[in-house]
Amino acid sequence: MVAFRIGYEVAFAATLPLITPPSNLGMHGYLPDRPEMRSTFFIVGPNIHKGRSVGEIDMRQIAPTIAGVLHVHLGGAELAALPLN
Repeated sequence: MVAFRIGYEVAFAATLPLITPPSNLGMHGYLPDRPEMRSTFFIVGPNIHKGRSVGEIDMRQIAPTIAGVLHVHLGGAELAALPLN
């Protein structure tokens, strides 16, 4: 496994110059234990309690949570939806 240093990304071609600014600001390849890689999740709507924190979550909980809010079945979800109410 390769873990990238923050600010670096995998190259798509071995052409010069080898070191350039990143081509985008979002990239896979960083270990999840890096605090710099954490993001924020907000959800607002009917039947969702206001001002409630769900704490630190796994990003794999987002899709089943949104599917539940939309009353859509999401087969194959690895983790359960977040408790929103």
